[in-house]
Amino acid sequence: MATEQQFYAAAPGNLKQKLDEKNQLSDMNELLIEQMQLLASIDTDEVTPEQLTKATQRSAALAALADKVISSERLLFDQKKEFSIVSTQKLIG
Repeated sequence: MATEQQFYAAAPGNLKQKLDEKNQLSDMNELLIEQMQLLASIDTDEVTPEQLTKATQRSAALAALADKVISSERLLFDQKKEFSIVSTQKLIG
């Protein structure tokens, strides 16, 4: 029977360490919400077209990066889920 310490040590990318790390997805969500608020607060009568273009380009870049982060996190989640299933089967069987 594997101990909790052995389970965490065997996890890919050291699961215990990953669970203890700061939640990067919530940080990303906060950044995206801030960017949406910034875009919503822009008064198009008070900014130049160049400033508006820069703001929208930054937003598009952040959205593209967020998509990559989410895809990466989804892959990690799927790997952890598969590891959990296999580990549980080994412990039970």
